[in-house]
Amino acid sequence: IDAVILSHVIEHVPRPYFFLNKIIKETGYKTKFFIEVPLTNLMIKNLRFDQIIFQHISYFTLESLINLFNKLGLKILSKKINYEHWGGSILFCLSKSIDEKNYNELKLTKNIKKKFKKNYKIFTRKLQVVNKQIVQKENIIGWGAGQNIPTMAYFLKSDYGFLKYIIDDNPEKRFMFCINIKAQIQKYRDFDKKNYYLITAIDNSKIIFKKLINLGINPKKIINIKKILNPKNLY
Repeated sequence: IDAVILSHVIEHVPRPYFFLNKIIKETGYKTKFFIEVPLTNLMIKNLRFDQIIFQHISYFTLESLINLFNKLGLKILSKKINYEHWGGSILFCLSKSIDEKNYNELKLTKNIKKKFKKNYKIFTRKLQVVNKQIVQKENIIGWGAGQNIPTMAYFLKSDYGFLKYIIDDNPEKRFMFCINIKAQIQKYRDFDKKNYYLITAIDNSKIIFKKLINLGINPKKIINIKKILNPKNLY
């Protein structure tokens, strides 16, 4: 086996150490491992608490990942952060290490708990800003039927019933619904330019915002949740 690629996998398994250890035992010393996961450090920093979802069983900080790889006997060859994906994710290239394992038990520090609690309060306050913008506007259309729409709707305490519908480029999604969301998925039509827009697939905010501008939508008519959560563009 030349390479093992695990992109957004290990956060979905209940016992990532045993899962990875079994894979490693089936490979040789020349095998390269590419592992990408959401990074909790960035999730907290960027107020992306909507990424705390039932599909994610395990959550990783940079420190806990390094600790995990040390315990598995893996050596980090390189790493790269993707600031645009799922609130911030990190990709590692690893190989088996011939060095002794340097493993220490980690404990959740008070510092992480304080950051989490502090930033979660900021997150909820900023969602109140989103809700105020929604209440003040009429004829709002959503754009982007992403898989995490119900999660953000949950934090907004909404079923998105105020939306006329949600536009998505994928024709296979048309006339369907996201779970617990009342707005139907439809295609874009030219007369939609008169409306306000809520970017519902927030991880594609940059692409969708540019698309709306290119369609001639006034930027003042676009509600960008990601920008409200993170106006300083920390990504």
